[in-house]
Amino acid sequence: MKPNAHKHGRWFLLAVVAVLALLYPVQLSIARDPGYRKEYNLNAPASTIREGGTVAIMAMIGGFRPLVANLLWLKADQYWHAGGSGWWRLVGVLQTVCEMDPHFIDAWSTFGWHCAWNIWADAAPEDRPKWIEAGIQAYKRGIYFNPDHYDLYKDLAWLYHDKLKDPKSAIPWWQEALKRRDAPIYVRHMLAHAYENTWQVDKAIETWKECLKQNPQDQVARSAVDWWGEQTSSKNKLNQELLRILKRENGIRKSRKLPMMEQPYGIR
Repeated sequence: MKPNAHKHGRWFLLAVVAVLALLYPVQLSIARDPGYRKEYNLNAPASTIREGGTVAIMAMIGGFRPLVANLLWLKADQYWHAGGSGWWRLVGVLQTVCEMDPHFIDAWSTFGWHCAWNIWADAAPEDRPKWIEAGIQAYKRGIYFNPDHYDLYKDLAWLYHDKLKDPKSAIPWWQEALKRRDAPIYVRHMLAHAYENTWQVDKAIETWKECLKQNPQDQVARSAVDWWGEQTSSKNKLNQELLRILKRENGIRKSRKLPMMEQPYGIR
């Protein structure tokens, strides 16, 4: 073995030991303190869960942030499949991964989803709004570090659109996602649906037509353009369709204990 190879191997071994040393306090603090969720400061812009703070600083100094993030990502997968208490412990691990490697888009996406859907479902009813806000903040912080990718804009738009049944708040995020390169056509579909659900029929039809310009073979868009053309052929047909949307959306809102959608102006 060449002397340099031996030297490099020794440094690699030291690096692995250092990484393991960094991981230890994270895992230990998570295991000892599953009740940290009560202390989660949702409004803080930087890392707030105690598992992330000290170890993130150590990793920055040591220069092992991406490597530690990858190893913690493997740990997150274990917690994900564990369910139960593992889901709560996963929150701290995911935030640490995101703070160590802020350009890890999948980690931000998983972090936001886990807070707003999984932990929300497992939390006490009075705590659920906090976890929705945690999901929103995770997506927004991820967008801050990754403004050129559509993924997190899409995730945040979907949270508003589907989880909160708030298509009006979703529209700007669908629009922002569409400005990014490689945004799939279904993002434009969702923008059209958001316009439909906020009674902006003209904008919905225009958006469906834009889908056809992007892909003339888009059968979903073709059907939507033809269907809305039929509905708008008379005011009565249009009114009936808007009332159908209203009834459907309010049925979902009632089951989720969300505010009812207001009836469109002029519709009886």
